[in-house]
Amino acid sequence: KTLLSAKPVLAVRILPEKEFGNMGYTVGYSTTNAASKLELTPLEKILRKIPSVKSLEVLSKICRNISQNPNEPKYRKLRLANKMIKANIVDVDNCIDFLTDEGIGFVEDNSDDEKKEKFLVLPASKKIKFTIVQSIEKAIDYREKEDENQQKQKAKIRKISA
Repeated sequence: KTLLSAKPVLAVRILPEKEFGNMGYTVGYSTTNAASKLELTPLEKILRKIPSVKSLEVLSKICRNISQNPNEPKYRKLRLANKMIKANIVDVDNCIDFLTDEGIGFVEDNSDDEKKEKFLVLPASKKIKFTIVQSIEKAIDYREKEDENQQKQKAKIRKISA
């Protein structure tokens, strides 16, 4: 046989755990979660504090509409007395904080003084990137998992106390 037709041979030696450890490698698993090392942005921190999936869904819709239709004025103005906005945004902790944060940029507008209504308006100079919508979607997933875990905990407590 020629040298070119020879098949390569691969030899593998499995090292015992104590030898592997003596080579300077750590044996076992890391106790830290790689994802936990990633720092949340200030907007993500605010989003995680919002206690309602429905509120997060409303925020997602608001931001998605503005992101997809940046020059449409009707999406850039929120009447705070609107039933849905009041129930899911105004009356829910951290929602107004999220909208008025520097990263989003809604500002309070009381220019319609005749009706004494309050609005939040996103100035024309502000744009909402789709990454913000994605952050809200991640927050929805996070909140749903948290809610599910709380339900499991409650079920365990009921089962134990029964």
